[in-house]
Amino acid sequence: MYEQNQPSLLGLLGTVVIFVVAAGYGMVSLSTEDPLWFVPSFSEDAAEAAVYCRGAHETVAAGSPHLASINTFVKEALSGRKNWDSLTMSAATYQYYQVSDAVVVLEARYNRPVRVHSIYKYFSGIDTIVIPLVGRHSSVNAVFGMIDGIPTAGALHIDSTEAMLEYLSANGLCSG
Repeated sequence: MYEQNQPSLLGLLGTVVIFVVAAGYGMVSLSTEDPLWFVPSFSEDAAEAAVYCRGAHETVAAGSPHLASINTFVKEALSGRKNWDSLTMSAATYQYYQVSDAVVVLEARYNRPVRVHSIYKYFSGIDTIVIPLVGRHSSVNAVFGMIDGIPTAGALHIDSTEAMLEYLSANGLCSG
């Protein structure tokens, strides 16, 4: 004969917890359009970089040991918890970064669109990461994204940019 199991409060609670977790994951995945939004690390390598240093411009090409160091810095800076806010780099600010003698800016360029995983939809499909090291927006450790030369909305904020600035100075990529 068939024996009917008695309802279990623990079973119901387990089902509710699984449903809530799955619903939460699904909602965030849909809103960010990123099923890996919870992955804290950034592992993409830039194809080349540019350093805008007080009005001078230095390109760091593929194969350069400097590019490997820059990639390491960018990956470490964008791994872990990232804070997003609505501070946005305008096209005029980007032009200013390229020519001003009052700023030092690191720009990492990617051959294909990349994604910085986070609970925010922003920083998806970017092909350029712009990090001000000295001057405008550097005091808040902002990181900006660009798609096809057009700045994206908002900025991520990282812990510090001091290590990269020290590296650029120590290796002749930016003096002064």
